[in-house]
Amino acid sequence: MKSSDVLIAIFGNRIGTRTRNGKSGTVEEINVFYDHHSRGVGIFFVDNDVPVPQIEERKIVLLYRDHLAKHECGLYETYNERKIRHFISKQVHELTGNFIEEKNGISDNIESKILKENIFDDIEFDNDERLFFIFIVEHELQNFGASWRTEETLKQIEEWEQKNNLQSYLCSKYESVLTKLEQRKILSITEYTGPGNPRLYAISDKNYRDLKKTIRDNLDAVQKLKSQFSMQDDSIILEPDLPF
Repeated sequence: MKSSDVLIAIFGNRIGTRTRNGKSGTVEEINVFYDHHSRGVGIFFVDNDVPVPQIEERKIVLLYRDHLAKHECGLYETYNERKIRHFISKQVHELTGNFIEEKNGISDNIESKILKENIFDDIEFDNDERLFFIFIVEHELQNFGASWRTEETLKQIEEWEQKNNLQSYLCSKYESVLTKLEQRKILSITEYTGPGNPRLYAISDKNYRDLKKTIRDNLDAVQKLKSQFSMQDDSIILEPDLPF
């Protein structure tokens, strides 16, 4: 299990053969795989009529499905051939794509992308992207939540904006920033809630180090960009003359 790349489990009315500790051997294998990979897990539940002798066993299967829903342990779906084909295709594409990139040295080009481009160039990068770069360095973050995990990162962005007396611009653009930077290969998707639904993005160690160096070497540009989104002091805002 530890050396495998993808795991697919299909449950019907039985949870699997019990082991000495009373758990299902199947569930134990899934846990071992997930602990070592945190991705590539597809668990499917057959929705069919339950024979009377298997009703109690089926209840255990449903409890396990509820456990997966609560803890978000990989992808779980109702059994469907189309969904399984989609899951397999996606996993194979990701695995072979990564292999080809490493073999051809493409990953090296991707890793050095931040050093090659001026992140403070407003033609090359949008304002929300540049603010995001500053945020992740100043907040020391390399992982960013999406889907149900969006709120935890948004809270950190909100705290950062308040600390720097900034408008809530980055908060409002957060999800689109993730999409743009993933398309540019600066961020990568590391976890999914389901096919095509990311729940966690990350920046590689090398990209993060390069970004940190770039930010620290351009503090004047950092302050200039922040000033464009600073909150106005109410005490200096003048109301226009009103005709009444």
